Amino acid sequence: MTFAEMKAQVLMLLGSASYTNSGVTETEVGGCINKALPEVGSNVEDLLTYCEYDCIVGTQDYSISQYYLTVKQLLLRTDAGANTWEELTLLDLGQWNNTTYGMSTRQGQPEYFKIERWATETTNDPQISGNISIWPIPDVAYKFRLYYYQRPMSLTADGQISELPAHWHMLPCYKAAEWLAIKKKDFELARMFERKYAMALADAKVAALRPQRNRADYTKDAMGYTCDD
Repeated sequence: MTFAEMKAQVLMLLGSASYTNSGVTETEVGGCINKALPEVGSNVEDLLTYCEYDCIVGTQDYSISQYYLTVKQLLLRTDAGANTWEELTLLDLGQWNNTTYGMSTRQGQPEYFKIERWATETTNDPQISGNISIWPIPDVAYKFRLYYYQRPMSLTADGQISELPAHWHMLPCYKAAEWLAIKKKDFELARMFERKYAMALADAKVAALRPQRNRADYTKDAMGYTCDD
């Protein structure tokens, strides 16, 4: 679907006349679709890719691009070669505080990481910026490999088509319809779209099933990160 078709689909789901008459604009619908794209994209294995970077001795926190925020896995290279990697354990804030309590400045080979996300003043979107923190604090310049779901680009022109595979295009429509229904306090309708989203997500995952690619097959390019099938 094009961006215009997705917006029309959302209004059709909501009942176009009643919602446009109540003040919902096409721009607002488009904004909700774009807000939903990263959430949907975090389930699409075709968007799973990676980046590599070197950590700095004694540095715990690393700013990360918006494109790296939907993290699936963080690996640490533990030898001088390229083939020995260990997975770090992702902790939520409570687990992080309990694990590092009284030892927050300890240095050594990192074993854990956490992700902090925050919204910007202009977008109020918590997927725009953030940090990765690792612990223990690196004692040597380890190399990291971060696997993440590539953030789909926002849609701006009516003729644009999302980077999501075609059979995923209804999902941001359902999610946008759910949010707009909540905004209008139509909670019964919102719950219906929540259920439709869950069912469509399950169906899309089944449709996407195929032999798991070996992560060693992933290659990076000069800009983002792509993979070879």
